[in-house]
Amino acid sequence: MVNFISKLFKNDQAIDPERLHLEAEGSVHRVIYDKYLLQTALHQGRLGVVEKYLGQALAIDHTKIYDLNEEILLLQDYIDTYKALFPQDFYIKFDIQKKDVQEINIYPFILFPLVQNAIVHGYNSMEKYPIRIRIQAIGGKIKLEVSNRVNHYLANQGENEIINYYKTRLGLLYSNDHDLIINSNSNIFKSTLILG
Repeated sequence: MVNFISKLFKNDQAIDPERLHLEAEGSVHRVIYDKYLLQTALHQGRLGVVEKYLGQALAIDHTKIYDLNEEILLLQDYIDTYKALFPQDFYIKFDIQKKDVQEINIYPFILFPLVQNAIVHGYNSMEKYPIRIRIQAIGGKIKLEVSNRVNHYLANQGENEIINYYKTRLGLLYSNDHDLIINSNSNIFKSTLILG
């Protein structure tokens, strides 16, 4: 925890634990109440499309760990909700490799922000350049890789509230048990999370 806090703040800044917890909570709420998802459904007059996902998400206590399989199913529902709203212009490839996955428990919505960042800030409307999501769960460790075509209208897809609040939440919940690697070149933005 000390390492995480020292990375966030310079030595001359006061540490505000309340702010850290609010940012961590903000990470969860940005996923549950995904503004882009809800605005799109409202604009299309199709709020019923988000009803299943929203109902499931609101029923989860995000302060308690749960089975990785449940997280993956909810993530799939989240993605399917986007697909339903963009049936012809939304390309995503989802690959899951699981071994001994029944032994892995995580905090809810911990895999979502990287996917949300790719959907909201990356390009996903070209079949040639889909969002690629790969989850590997082996021997108690989880590796999530998310990549998308770079949005050239953004200076840096890795610097926004989704990612910044997510880093805070990871630091509070998995202070020494995670690695988050963000890479970008002129074509591809890629984020990799390793838990465990």
